[in-house]
Amino acid sequence: MFMNQIRKIFSENPILIDSLFLIFSSFLVHSVYVIYIDPISAAEIGNAITLGETPERTIWLILKDLEQELCLIFAIWCLFLLFNRYSVFNEDSRLISMDFLGLELPEKSLHTIDARLLEAEKLGLHSYLVSGTRVFLENLKDTQSAESARKEAALFLDLLEETLDSKLQLINFILWAIPSIGFLGTVRGIGQALADADQALAGDIASVALNLGIAFNSTFVALLLSLVLTFISSGFKGRDIDRLVKCKRFINEVLPKKVTVN
Repeated sequence: MFMNQIRKIFSENPILIDSLFLIFSSFLVHSVYVIYIDPISAAEIGNAITLGETPERTIWLILKDLEQELCLIFAIWCLFLLFNRYSVFNEDSRLISMDFLGLELPEKSLHTIDARLLEAEKLGLHSYLVSGTRVFLENLKDTQSAESARKEAALFLDLLEETLDSKLQLINFILWAIPSIGFLGTVRGIGQALADADQALAGDIASVALNLGIAFNSTFVALLLSLVLTFISSGFKGRDIDRLVKCKRFINEVLPKKVTVN
């Protein structure tokens, strides 16, 4: 009972679970920085300063700054959001291939089809096909017209397709924000390097090199994460559109022929 109430709260307020994803991402990434990245990078910088050398460009120095940490937090958050908004498995193709409504059975009726659909709904699948078929059957019962039911279900799926972009609004913001954070790191690093230009003229280039490292490393990390996340996001969205196309074909071509009012 308690778990059902929690699920209801999260389903009615999706911003809560998005916020929890952000908090968890921040905790995860910051913990890695505190335990590994910050101590190791500080030790490497200290050794280089002691020897009077420029620090080597290791993975720890590439990731050590605040901008890179923020980019990683946003990247992990974006991945959580993507897997929350999209299903990993394509349930619709699986349902069609297994004939989940029993349309190929010799003895079928609107009642048996409705019963099979109810069983599929109880599974709680993230399926456009199940909801679209429900719209088709309910309209068929009301109007007694397969053509009217087909149009109503097709309209429902069209509306679902229009909502695909709305599901990506926060994700699109993150994909825009990550390169922007990297650019802020570039501006900060170059500004600090210019402020220490007098030290470079005196022969001490370690400080200038570290500040220029902030500039280039933040941009490098931000652009790399942005490319990877954009690729993953595009793949999820393209697969979702393909699922909708298959559902539309099933409802427009198969259901009107196979389902009749007895």
